[in-house]
Amino acid sequence: MPRPLRVPADPGGRSPPGPLAPEEHARLVSFLRDRTPPVRPLPPPDLPEPFSSLAGRPLPRRPRALILDVYGTLVSSGAGEVGTAAETAESGPDAGPAALAEVLKEFGIREGPSRFEERLLEEIRAEHRAARETGVPWPEVDGAALLARLTGLSLPEARLLGAAREAVLNPAAPMPGAAELLDSARSSGLALGLVSNAQYYTEPALEAAFGRSLDSLGFEPDLRVWSWRLGRAKPDPELFRILARALASRRISPDEAVYVGNDLLNDMAPARAAGFRTALFAGDARSLRLRAGDDRVEGVLPDTVLPTFLAASAVFRLGGRDPFLCVPLGPGGSFRS
Repeated sequence: MPRPLRVPADPGGRSPPGPLAPEEHARLVSFLRDRTPPVRPLPPPDLPEPFSSLAGRPLPRRPRALILDVYGTLVSSGAGEVGTAAETAESGPDAGPAALAEVLKEFGIREGPSRFEERLLEEIRAEHRAARETGVPWPEVDGAALLARLTGLSLPEARLLGAAREAVLNPAAPMPGAAELLDSARSSGLALGLVSNAQYYTEPALEAAFGRSLDSLGFEPDLRVWSWRLGRAKPDPELFRILARALASRRISPDEAVYVGNDLLNDMAPARAAGFRTALFAGDARSLRLRAGDDRVEGVLPDTVLPTFLAASAVFRLGGRDPFLCVPLGPGGSFRS
């Protein structure tokens, strides 16, 4: 049975945060299930060339592994990105001030939401600067530990605060067709994984949104790469190198796996550089990041574009026999698929 991904110490010598204890995980699942308001994806945008020509283009052969981004890809999220992964939060200090004010009051925090978000962003930036000095190009914070320092709350209470904040500023719900795609991929024998800019509440939020654990959805424990546990965020290529090593233990090469994400810079560029096939998810105008004019994605194109998950099974050649996977086994002329 595959083991959970082994997380190395960061360059600064600090031990990585461990996974949540089962009882705390269950507590957060219940908490987020009760707290998260409904959110719907915006209709897919009109795609410029050359992306429109790639929409729905089938991969040349069925992949052996399907790896997904979370926010803005697997789930539709109110802000399009996890709250503390970016140096400047997408939601900003003025997003949902009334709802956030209620959350802060509930946890005994007297300052207003604008000042609280300013201080939070200052702490994130300070941690990022310190991490860059140790050689981490795209740092990620441990959100719960940071909130505990910022507020004086215990770590368990800080985790609840962070989850409550995320529920009001960045609510998440399954992207239409995502659950069906996962079922189809699993029944077709694909290994399922995740590479995400994430926080400790991301896995409980996914379970709350889908009503199923990641195990029951089919995601392999050793193929889940979370930024908060690594102290590194996409587009750091190290996340994809870690994934490649985990796949290698299954004798799956990067070009036999496809990575699905909504962002050319954070998802397509580093996945392509690591040798993965790539699929740009363009099913939600809120989350799609084409990064027009950004030199860092000059010439970066995915293998295919998914305007929706509802037809993705055909793009990935799932279901039924895939003739592109029929290969001779030897001089006897026998084949397998």
